Amino acid sequence: MGQVCVDRVIYFVAYDPDARRGKRWGVYRRGLGRASRRFAYQYEATEWAKDKAWENYFSQVVVQGRDGTIRYEHTYGRDPRPPPEARRG
Repeated sequence: MGQVCVDRVIYFVAYDPDARRGKRWGVYRRGLGRASRRFAYQYEATEWAKDKAWENYFSQVVVQGRDGTIRYEHTYGRDPRPPPEARRG
């Protein structure tokens, strides 16, 4: 049987220094040009993105630091590329 390919919904948590004062952490959904929602603190944006990702079975949250580097990510549903330690079984 062939595999069914399902597009994964990806939420990015990113810092925006040009955003209005006090709400500089945005949650961006891949494919949309603007932030879905903005927050004052990164942890608030991350928790909101995780809640939204949990609602979609195949989804991912990518958290970036102020400099744009990826700090960590969370994958929900079956991960098509699990980390090496998960593959050893």
